[in-house]
Amino acid sequence: MPPSGKTVQRLQCKDCQRWVEVSAGEQEFFAKKRFPQTPVRCEPCRRARKQARRERPTAERVSPSDTRTRFDTSCTTCGAVAKIPFRPAPGRSVLCSDCYLARQQQGSSYGEAA
Repeated sequence: MPPSGKTVQRLQCKDCQRWVEVSAGEQEFFAKKRFPQTPVRCEPCRRARKQARRERPTAERVSPSDTRTRFDTSCTTCGAVAKIPFRPAPGRSVLCSDCYLARQQQGSSYGEAA
């Protein structure tokens, strides 16, 4: 038995239903990171899920439990409708998700002049 007292654990992947083994080292890693439980997905399914999250547009990343009121306004840059979680202040620029991401990728911060 490893020094930590943990043994190899078998679990069924939540996504693909394959049986996988979680080594004592992996269990130690998850405990060290203070994750609430051992993984529920195999490594390939974890990677696929992580990649899918990265590819989603920012607007879709909002938690389903997010019940904040959204306000419709026009994007200052492209004129598209932008749904924002705060009341827009008169005279202040507001960007839609696409324009915000484009501006961040260019390396300028939101407050700088375009």
